[in-house]
Amino acid sequence: MLKYDECKSRVIEGIKNYVPEKYRSYSVELMRVNKINESLDAFCLVDKSRDVGSSPVVYFKDMYSYYRSCMNMDSTLKWAGGIITEGLDMVGKGSVSLNDIRDNTVLVLINAEKNRELLKTVPHVRFLDLAFIFRWIVSINEHSFTGAIINSSLNNFDLTTEELFELAKKNTRRLLPPAVRTLNSALTSAGAPEDMFNGCELPVLVLSNRYGVEGAAAIVFEDVLGEIRKFFGDNFYIMPASVNEVMVVPVSLGRAEVFRDMVREINRGIVAERDRLNDSLYLYDGEIRMI
Repeated sequence: MLKYDECKSRVIEGIKNYVPEKYRSYSVELMRVNKINESLDAFCLVDKSRDVGSSPVVYFKDMYSYYRSCMNMDSTLKWAGGIITEGLDMVGKGSVSLNDIRDNTVLVLINAEKNRELLKTVPHVRFLDLAFIFRWIVSINEHSFTGAIINSSLNNFDLTTEELFELAKKNTRRLLPPAVRTLNSALTSAGAPEDMFNGCELPVLVLSNRYGVEGAAAIVFEDVLGEIRKFFGDNFYIMPASVNEVMVVPVSLGRAEVFRDMVREINRGIVAERDRLNDSLYLYDGEIRMI
């Protein structure tokens, strides 16, 4: 079995033989991609004759996992070449304009400390010990394109970070509308049997977006937090379950230390590392309408 670095070298040397002729003049570009909660080695094929362009990225971590599953380098190169070819073909079918990106940029909430290197490269807005970053999502010809907004993008947009934040906030409400449901409903949707609660409705709400993906950013909506306060008739704690959702519980339900320990246990035992948000516990104060 090839070691990781050996497999990586084989791919770099041979990947052009596994894409169509029209892409073989492209250059193999190596990169280190800072993603949420992790940094990954990756590569792509780039058309150097164009000033601006998009290209699908293949992560060596995924590639090596595929290789280990099949133990065949030829199959691995075919797999990686297929991903690149499909992505480049999609890019060729339609172009993503600056206005497309601007009108479809949304907010993502991440852990600031764990993502220090990522935050050096992207515009962001700090929020307590967290940070909002920006991601664009555009659909063209029934295909979806997505990417992070990097620092140089602000010059293209002619926007300040604060202006981009307000724009992304509006886009997030439109494209990824906030959604609140009971913990019972969330657990049932995840496959828990309905009779496990014995008819008892847990006094816990789950705040996310309609799609349940990167929905923790929904805490940015003051009106939604205000409605939750009205529902509980009390201030509430926000438990950052993951980047996808947060749980909220009324302060009358128990001591802060109990819920803080619960957040830690959830993060260590249930939530994947890439999806972890924080071990902190936050308080929403309805009197000042602020977390």
